Amino acid sequence: MCKTTSRPYPTAGRADARGQTHRDEHHDGDHPDGERIEQIARTMPERGELTAFALVAGLILIALLVKII
Repeated sequence: MCKTTSRPYPTAGRADARGQTHRDEHHDGDHPDGERIEQIARTMPERGELTAFALVAGLILIALLVKII
């Protein structure tokens, strides 16, 4: 067992998928004893989520400016 703690993921599904990828690549798919996904109270949005938000917000702002002019 690696005894590795991963970075936080926004959903349990994404955390499980990452864990499975790691197990497949490094442990022939085996699950270590005691492996668990812990839910934490709050996480920061990931970079891609922030980029998507900024893009949508920018498009809305442009649309509002075009409508006003």
